[in-house]
Amino acid sequence: MNVSSLGFVLVVLAVLAPVLSVPVADACTRNEECFDDNKCTVDVCEANGECTHRFAGGDKCCEFSGAECPYVRCYERGCNVDIFTCRYRSSSNSECHIEYETYVQEPGIGDIVGAIIGFVILGFLIIGFIVVVLLILIKRVLTRVKD
Repeated sequence: MNVSSLGFVLVVLAVLAPVLSVPVADACTRNEECFDDNKCTVDVCEANGECTHRFAGGDKCCEFSGAECPYVRCYERGCNVDIFTCRYRSSSNSECHIEYETYVQEPGIGDIVGAIIGFVILGFLIIGFIVVVLLILIKRVLTRVKD
């Protein structure tokens, strides 16, 4: 192989090296570089330059199972162990599916009196509107007859 062929091969390798190289994750040097915005973890930069996210505890954080998570009525607890956070889903428990009718209440005397007063005021407003419209129409008719 002569010198020009060797030079050509080196140029081709220099051009293709960035394209063919395997990307390497940026190594960390400080804990702040590992911040993952997860309140349930402590972010640590290890001596080998890799970030690790260790369980820190706290409200709505879990390490192994949903049993560590706060109880919420009518929801089943679980743990997302990848990010150490509690997750909840609706419970299939029959007592959590109470029929709507149990919450319907009969109107009291205050509700009835309030409804009557409201309808009376609404009636007066409608009658007043009709009277004003009629007076405007009568004024226009009288103005045209007068001219």
